[in-house]
Amino acid sequence: MHEAVLHYHAGEYAQASACMAAMAESQHLLELHAEFHFFSALILAADASAPAQKEQRQHALTQHCEKIFFPSVASTPVLSVQTTILLGEMARLNTDTGTALRHYEQAASRAEENQLWHYAGIAHELAARICQEQSLPTSLLAHLKSARRAYKKFDAPDLAAQLAQRFPEATASLPRSHEISPLSETANIRDLESVIRAARALSEEIRLDELMQTIMSVTLEHVGAERGLLIRLDEQVPYIDACARTTTSGITVNLRHTPATEDDLPMAMLQLALSSGRQVYAGDDGALQAFPAGLNHRAPVTGGHAHAMHFKAMCVPMLKQARVVGALYLENRVLPDAFTVEHTQILQLLASQAAISLETARLYAALLAENAQRKTAEKALRASQTSLVQGEQFNHIGSMRYVLEEGLMYCSAELCRIYELEAGKDVITYEEFAALLHPDDRQGVLDTVEAAVAVGGVIRVEHRICRKSGEVRYISGIGKPFYVDGKFTEYVGTATDITSRRQAEDALRVAQADLARVSRATTVGQLTASIAHEINQPLMSIVSNAGASLRWLDRTPMHLENARASLHDIVAEGQRAGDMIQSLQRLTRNTEAVFERINLNAAIRHILAISRSEIERHGISLVLNLTQENLHAMGDFVQIQQVLLNLVINAIEAMAEIATRARILSISSANAGGEFIRVIIADTGEGIAADAAERVFDAFYTTKKNGMGMGLAICRSIIETHRGRLQAAVRQPFGSTFSFELPLAQ
Repeated sequence: MHEAVLHYHAGEYAQASACMAAMAESQHLLELHAEFHFFSALILAADASAPAQKEQRQHALTQHCEKIFFPSVASTPVLSVQTTILLGEMARLNTDTGTALRHYEQAASRAEENQLWHYAGIAHELAARICQEQSLPTSLLAHLKSARRAYKKFDAPDLAAQLAQRFPEATASLPRSHEISPLSETANIRDLESVIRAARALSEEIRLDELMQTIMSVTLEHVGAERGLLIRLDEQVPYIDACARTTTSGITVNLRHTPATEDDLPMAMLQLALSSGRQVYAGDDGALQAFPAGLNHRAPVTGGHAHAMHFKAMCVPMLKQARVVGALYLENRVLPDAFTVEHTQILQLLASQAAISLETARLYAALLAENAQRKTAEKALRASQTSLVQGEQFNHIGSMRYVLEEGLMYCSAELCRIYELEAGKDVITYEEFAALLHPDDRQGVLDTVEAAVAVGGVIRVEHRICRKSGEVRYISGIGKPFYVDGKFTEYVGTATDITSRRQAEDALRVAQADLARVSRATTVGQLTASIAHEINQPLMSIVSNAGASLRWLDRTPMHLENARASLHDIVAEGQRAGDMIQSLQRLTRNTEAVFERINLNAAIRHILAISRSEIERHGISLVLNLTQENLHAMGDFVQIQQVLLNLVINAIEAMAEIATRARILSISSANAGGEFIRVIIADTGEGIAADAAERVFDAFYTTKKNGMGMGLAICRSIIETHRGRLQAAVRQPFGSTFSFELPLAQ
């Protein structure tokens, strides 16, 4: 491509056409580049050596022009200038010189505004040819001046020298190269204004994505690059944030955030630019040239010559306050000499402004992200607070903070409701908290709190509070120390209103007591015959002794000693009957449990006395093996009697229908490990299934035809209340065994 352009400027159109044809065959992707189609069209328009092929040349010219004209004539400044130049060439070929000149001047003016000096020189040179043909010396001289100035700004002195060879008479009157004409000053002003407009466009964009697109578009337009990369340092690692390309449809920018690799650009070139803070360039031979920032770019630090500085790639570091924050990488592989020294000046200014704008946009994006995070956090906090408030309301749990140094308790809304504090008063002193406590619980709670605070321990306490309305509520409180720098400064905790639970527990205890009484009464009712027999015995003895006493007194002389002995027997039998009735009253009466020392052996014998008639009626053999030690358990005598009576009756009923083997009821007591006394009641009845050994204690589970399934459940509850254990097991070869253990009284 570069060779074809040089042949074109030298007037060697046949060689230029051959180079373009060879490129089109070897690199089909060149058809995508506007530069290829532009110079191909210029070569065809300038080559008039074969008039016989005018129609074919015109057709080919039209095809190249269509690649540039569509889809948009003015999508970028480069395409706009190229389009206008070709319109002028087509008008010239149609002998419309006025229209051609107008298009050339428009193209030249637009190219100078955008610092496209190569195109400006071509437009002025084409216009100069028409002026020479039409004998317009003044216009010819003006276009030659502008063409020479443009080629020099393009850093192509050879092209400027060729003007003198083509237009020797006109160029003789041109000013020396070191002289500065008013036209040059105007062009410099236009260059400055163009850069200012670009810088303003960068400074006005605050959104990061749009800013990166603007940076790449502006840079590629003003420098005439084919491809560009925006590279930013992230933790000193170079990342490519944007990649831009110049196509026939304009400049396309793709945003991404990927680490820079050798596939994207020469990493040595990037590292040199980032480490040195200088602009780095690469020519056709791949040699790198680095220039100190701020010089006139006429003398390279390493390699190169001042008079022919054209580059195919540039890497310009972006500096902010002397700190490298990234780099701009630009390349043009279609036109290897597309970049000039003037382009570096423009790019340096754009890079500086881009660094400032990127940093501002980054801070703005960070601020937006921080605001978004804060809003999200605030929303989550509000949702959490709402959930907390609702959860506290549903579960009647209030939360608090107790700051030790201030002596203040900060209460939640639910805790204020539980304590029945005044509206708006959510902070109370320690003394006000103490005043809320029930008088009977106050000192115990305060002692517990002070003991925990002294060692930084957890506070756990259940107590009552007195509301202003006089209502008493039960509270379960827990508090944990909150440590800062190894020292706890406050307690955080909860207070749960457990009044309903306490009331439910009290009601349950009352119901259990009633159920136990009913169960005892039912069991006693089952032993009515046995009880009647036991009571009839002392009554019959009383009647017999009373009759004997009367007979001893009716004799003459009276036998007072015998009468006295009979009366003693009457007193003993009366006490025996009274004890029996009193025991039955205690079993059936709903009385509070009274824990005392119990002689289990005596309780067992008493229950056997009550149920003796039932044992005899069913033909059951009784085997007693009671410990000879004087062992006592701590518990309620009536409740233990209920357990024994229930287990004995169950054993009797289990053997009631046994006819093929002996019916044996075994009861034993023994010391179990020195801390417990164990009672075992075994029978030879029907027994229980192995998988039902635990289920028999479940409420409403029964194996009896008319049973309720509550007896054994009540028995286990009573034993566990006494800190003991009740168990069931299968007895071999027949029957079942029930045993319970109770702690020995100290």
